[in-house]
Amino acid sequence: MKRLLVGIIAVFMLFTICIVNAQEQTPPPVSEPPASPPKPGNTYNPALGLENWQYLYDINGFKPGKYNLIIRVIDSAGNISFGGPFNIIIDPLSDLPIAQINNPLPFMRIGGDLNIVGTCVDDDGVQEVQIRIDNGDWITVKGKEYWSYFLKTNDMPDGVHTIFVRGIDINGLPGSVSSVMFHLDRMKPLHEIGKPDFGKLVSGTFAIEGSVTDANGIKIVLYSIDQGKTWNKLAYNLDKKTNRASFKLQLDSKKFPDGPGVIWFKSEDNVGSTGVAVFLVYVDNTPPEIAITAPDEKMNVNGEFVIAGRAFDAL
Repeated sequence: MKRLLVGIIAVFMLFTICIVNAQEQTPPPVSEPPASPPKPGNTYNPALGLENWQYLYDINGFKPGKYNLIIRVIDSAGNISFGGPFNIIIDPLSDLPIAQINNPLPFMRIGGDLNIVGTCVDDDGVQEVQIRIDNGDWITVKGKEYWSYFLKTNDMPDGVHTIFVRGIDINGLPGSVSSVMFHLDRMKPLHEIGKPDFGKLVSGTFAIEGSVTDANGIKIVLYSIDQGKTWNKLAYNLDKKTNRASFKLQLDSKKFPDGPGVIWFKSEDNVGSTGVAVFLVYVDNTPPEIAITAPDEKMNVNGEFVIAGRAFDAL
């Protein structure tokens, strides 16, 4: 606002009004008006009206800061009274439109498309509200004092994004830019096993080498060998540039029965999304069985003879 409207109710009196810089103001005597600094506007001016009065004060010539509003009243007998001082803060930035984002909240997890909503206020009136996503162009949204924009996130990468907003008043004056950051999390943590091959035959001690990736970072990696009944923490090395966590898991195949063995992996990213993967190996810790069927152990042989038998293995 470039003008200040003040008003009060009184009876049969003459009102004058003055604004004085608060830093230069000294307490006025009881019976004398305060001394006004010799600056433009620091003089008493007659208000409009008596019993009900008002005064429209032009503050264009004032520097930003705190000022005192002082009211002087003179009755018909010449008696003088003073009202105030009342603190007035002159702030040119208060004339700018103020736009805010109500949804999403700061660092909120967003798992799909997003309806951005907010408000904008200005004493002169709001002409339009504009938003910008990351380093994109400014977009005029739907609404003014209450506005919204539906953001499709199909082509946006997972991770941290920033919404910027600004309001423009009816005089074309843009306000300050405010912003909110949010986590786009459309994809769950993705697991990848490098060694051994899926379904490989193993025995004794074997190692599983793999990695898990998520644009929002990795918070924890777990594994289970009992179909997810219990989970164990798995150490990993995180590449912060790629948000890729590499791990190596040593297992004793003797803890598995012979046959298909399933290892479960579960990872959680920094915004709470959980990804689960399973890996299959075939465990074989039982040696093959061998049986000789011919010749009979009591049979005598010479020259050439035939040895026959059979071998058996569960896998």
